[in-house]
Amino acid sequence: MVSVLEFEGLLSQLTVHDLYELHQQLYHEYPTVHVWISGATKPQQVRNFTRWVKGEPDKVARTMELARLKLKEKQMIPKGIAEGTRYITRDELESLPSYPQLVEAIEFPFKSGKCDPFTRDGKYVSVAAIYNMSAWASWKSSSLSEYEHTKADAVDGLHLGDLMTLNKGRRIDQPALFPAAGLLR
Repeated sequence: MVSVLEFEGLLSQLTVHDLYELHQQLYHEYPTVHVWISGATKPQQVRNFTRWVKGEPDKVARTMELARLKLKEKQMIPKGIAEGTRYITRDELESLPSYPQLVEAIEFPFKSGKCDPFTRDGKYVSVAAIYNMSAWASWKSSSLSEYEHTKADAVDGLHLGDLMTLNKGRRIDQPALFPAAGLLR
């Protein structure tokens, strides 16, 4: 028998993004999982999971197994700058000839609100900038305007999927890793 403190302690080690991914995994297995509330804080999300498993005690073990796998996966992610990668400074980004075309995408609100595309100190491009650009490109690609499609294709041509994979597991406010050879021009 698992205590509430043990269950919530395990889930509290995950980030909000990890909890969302956990919810998505569980939802694919159990379509009755309705624990996610957009905009809720991490403690509220953890309490939502707790309420759900209290009504579904047979799902506790699977939920904890997936949470432990997520934590193990996160431990394997290299900390800091991985070999063959580098951070891009805000000045480098803003000096790119294509920056005027990218600024709208970089500053696009991601999910429930605007995520700062730069680190707290304002020095580096954050992981949020990649997610902002991806959300913007996805939004613009559904436009009826050929001009908007062209803009979305240009931003999507920055290999955003590869950048998201490279930055998987990094907090959204951390400096984003970019290949040392560079994808941005």
